[in-house]
Amino acid sequence: MPELLNDLPISNNIKSALQEAEGPLDKLLMFVRTHERGSLTIMPNSSSVPDINQAFVTATDWAATTLETIN
Repeated sequence: MPELLNDLPISNNIKSALQEAEGPLDKLLMFVRTHERGSLTIMPNSSSVPDINQAFVTATDWAATTLETIN
């Protein structure tokens, strides 16, 4: 993971969450991983399931489009 992340233009907060499960984004990353598995046992207080599903779809579309531009 460290070798992969070194070359990516992402913040240290994101790198820390991905590599060490630490920092301010760790809980969000844990939630995303839980959502990907289809288990919404961890739920942010300010969000509804439809809102979270829509945000996930939007993020996935963005990631796919971004990946196409670098390939």
